[in-house]
Amino acid sequence: MDEIRIPKGDEGYAISLQLNDSGGVAKNCALYTTYKLQVWPAGADPEAVDNLIVDAAIDWNDASTGDGYYTVAAEDFDTAGTYHARVFLAYTDIEERLDTFAIVVEDDIPQSWEIVTLGEAKSHLRVDSTDDDFVITSMIKAACKYCEGFQRRTYITQTRYLWLDAFPSGDHIVMPYPPLQSITSILYYDTDDTEATFAATNYYVDAVNDPGRVYLNYGYSWPTTALRPRNGIKITYVAGYGTLTSSLPDMVRQAALMLIGHWYENRETVLVGTASREIEFAVSSLLWMERSF
Repeated sequence: MDEIRIPKGDEGYAISLQLNDSGGVAKNCALYTTYKLQVWPAGADPEAVDNLIVDAAIDWNDASTGDGYYTVAAEDFDTAGTYHARVFLAYTDIEERLDTFAIVVEDDIPQSWEIVTLGEAKSHLRVDSTDDDFVITSMIKAACKYCEGFQRRTYITQTRYLWLDAFPSGDHIVMPYPPLQSITSILYYDTDDTEATFAATNYYVDAVNDPGRVYLNYGYSWPTTALRPRNGIKITYVAGYGTLTSSLPDMVRQAALMLIGHWYENRETVLVGTASREIEFAVSSLLWMERSF
């Protein structure tokens, strides 16, 4: 069963939905008049209406390719736990219930900058009090920014955007800031600024290699529409090692802790010397091993 993880009580969080038929091909949902996300507690009977904690309409990026989303309402998920979900489709007297997937609602999903937890950083610094929690948290954020920038990677799973002026002359697009998890959508804008979607059936997502790539499927080509002068293409994608700090490579977490330790002990500008060079060399050595180019 596929699984989606979301933070508890995060009103406005968009759950991305790519609906496929039984053969794994993007499903054309444009003909349906009813399309709802139905969610119920794991183990409950979804056919009992009272068990549905969500029974609400989904929105479309492109109904013809099954590319949709559901925006979480304030009352939807106020309790952490595992829920089951499906998409219900209907028109006239025909009803369809697509494959069930899991929604895991978590109490504490790390922020995109939290490559080590506050507790881990304080343990590394041998700090017991809460007096410097704000300072240490700021250092965690700075360490993440430094390490991600150096490696040109994405650590905690997050949505990113790639803007291009034109489609490539070749058959693929290299996605920056790996590791790539998935492509949410490829949109393009003509000279009148009218938005169109490049259907998911036209391309293949290579999320195995690093960096990930988007390849044209056999027999397909990039749109030939004249695009606006700048930022004519918007690719929305998901990248990162996972939703937990423990999913990051150990060398990245160690480099971050070394930086935090150095900054904590040296609050002001540090004169370049042997100790400073040793820290810089050690951090760089750890991060160079998986730097993306």
